[in-house]
Amino acid sequence: MGKHIAEHLLKTGKRIVTPIARPSSTSKLPKGVQIARVDYSGDNDATSMETLREQQVLIITMSMPALSDTITKFVRAAAKADVPYVLPNWFGHDAANNTLCNDSLLGRKTTACFAAK
Repeated sequence: MGKHIAEHLLKTGKRIVTPIARPSSTSKLPKGVQIARVDYSGDNDATSMETLREQQVLIITMSMPALSDTITKFVRAAAKADVPYVLPNWFGHDAANNTLCNDSLLGRKTTACFAAK
């Protein structure tokens, strides 16, 4: 999903798109993006925070099996970097509705992110 979002943002000609990827990632990203390679496996969010500084929005498009603490780390780093908007993976339903989230694949992820407040 992230590749498609990046492609469409680039087509506008009005956006600088900076995907954050693991140093070992072999994902094929669209031409024209400015890739930031970040090791976000540890507890130190300084690199993620610095990468997010000056960004207008963080769009999280990690796969559902991604560790829920990884998403939480990015949300916290975005808050510390004063990113005004965060659009997480769970497009489509109310992430604050615990019953609904627990019935979907998003239960652990939404719980972790709301606990990060």
